[in-house]
Amino acid sequence: MTKTTIHSFDSHIYERDIYQDQNQNTIYDSWLTHANERNVLETVLEQRFEDWCPKNSLSILELGCGSGSAARRIFNILAKNNITYHYTGIDPYQDQLHRFCAAVGENTQITLQQATSETYIPTQTYDLALVVHSLYYVPNLAATLTKINSSANQALIIHHGEAGINTVQQRFQKYVKPGPNIISTHRDITNTLDHLDINYTCQVYPTTVDIRPCKDPTNPHGRNMIKFFVEHSQLSEEIITEVSSYFQTQPDYIQHDMAVIVTESKSPTHKKIENYFI
Repeated sequence: MTKTTIHSFDSHIYERDIYQDQNQNTIYDSWLTHANERNVLETVLEQRFEDWCPKNSLSILELGCGSGSAARRIFNILAKNNITYHYTGIDPYQDQLHRFCAAVGENTQITLQQATSETYIPTQTYDLALVVHSLYYVPNLAATLTKINSSANQALIIHHGEAGINTVQQRFQKYVKPGPNIISTHRDITNTLDHLDINYTCQVYPTTVDIRPCKDPTNPHGRNMIKFFVEHSQLSEEIITEVSSYFQTQPDYIQHDMAVIVTESKSPTHKKIENYFI
């Protein structure tokens, strides 16, 4: 199969085995080590289980599944609640899908396919669509959200809020890897959903990032995290030093907002509510 190329996406940011920094720490590993977002997300999904899992058996579609980090947390929650599922994961990068396969092993409940959100053609209507931090890279938010809405009865969308990564990217826009929606927040998503007249709920949760390594431009973890913040795996020493100087003016731990958006395409009487817990 021909590998899809997306020039706006810096795959090195998430390559945990291929792209290595000076001391063999990868960019994504450094972020996962110093940010508690994934743990907060799992807690939130457990607490709000009935909001996104209305059935005892689910068909799940995930667009931009990557190496399966978020999906595996979902699988854990489903297993705890004795929910059976069949999962289809879509990602443009075959190396990410290989990592996913290696992590889950042989599992007849899981199907993986190399495709983009634009090229993938659903063959069924799914119970749930997962979109976890992948809308930054789609060329057309409205088209992608329309496709998601028509492909699943319900969608669970995770996107950055206005604090944390967005604050850094706004300050250093000229260094951020170019892309259609990389510098975006949950408000871009909800505004598009409003325009499309798609019902949803949106809650924003604070997570914490330990940025102490970022204050030292020679710290390997700090260098990796600076690259993650600006979505760019190749930065000059001058840029790393400049961004590090900014972090030196910030507290050791900063808030990074995570929005959890749940859409409902099959319930026209559902009322839209936005709650912000910041």
